[in-house]
Amino acid sequence: MSYTILYRSMFVKMSDGRYIPLIESGSNNCTEITWKGRERRERSWHQCMFGNGSKSLARTRDEIMRDVESVIDKEKERVGKPYASYENKEGVYTEQEIEKHFGYYSGIAISGNGHCNNTSAQQFRNFFLKGFEQAVTFDECEELKLTWCTGYPNYERCNVKSEEELMTVYEGLTIPGCHVTVSFCRWTEYLWDKHRKRAEKKPQEPKTVGFVVQFGSQYIHKLSSRHMWRTSYLDSAKKYASRVSADRAAECLNKNYDSVTQTAYTVPVRINNEGHWEQAA
Repeated sequence: MSYTILYRSMFVKMSDGRYIPLIESGSNNCTEITWKGRERRERSWHQCMFGNGSKSLARTRDEIMRDVESVIDKEKERVGKPYASYENKEGVYTEQEIEKHFGYYSGIAISGNGHCNNTSAQQFRNFFLKGFEQAVTFDECEELKLTWCTGYPNYERCNVKSEEELMTVYEGLTIPGCHVTVSFCRWTEYLWDKHRKRAEKKPQEPKTVGFVVQFGSQYIHKLSSRHMWRTSYLDSAKKYASRVSADRAAECLNKNYDSVTQTAYTVPVRINNEGHWEQAA
């Protein structure tokens, strides 16, 4: 079965707040040789054009997501209709089924999910939402490539080095029968790495306060659904972020662990000037 694999999304954000949705995609049954001499499934960056924005250079976030939803809604037209003969199932299609197995019906897979059968409608939405997070400005791109075709196999290309030049050239090519697309020229991997790192969550500051569960002179070190590990050292005790979660663990200990004869209770703690945990006043 042939299907399309969506690998990455990184949009270009224009000065007016609109976006050019650029994605990396390719067919599952075509291969290419990389510059390192390795064979892989073919893929390329290009402007994603579908729905009402199929002839637009740039669109707002809401417009792009509405077009994404229109692709999903197209598959949901099956809802309430009998299964196709190749499904070999009784009954009718349901909306939940289309949401869960969107890739199977649309022939679209998100890279990393394996076969298209494993791609849900929400993963399809998230792929485009990621494009906004990874968005780059025209200045960061330095230049973009325009490709147009006035009649197969006659393709022409040119690079534009500013947003103003892009708009001028693009508008000049919007004539009947002329199909125009936008793509990155170069440094795509550099842009991707730069903005992927920017989008990654910053490491959280180490916590200096919390709660522990104490029983007698000992504390919970680790607690699972079936086992509890204890410690006599406050520094080794499990630190709960909230009193509610610590109270819940103490209640579990009091109800389910007969081996603990002392009553478990919650204690607030903090890190002192020496870097060790101590009970808070």
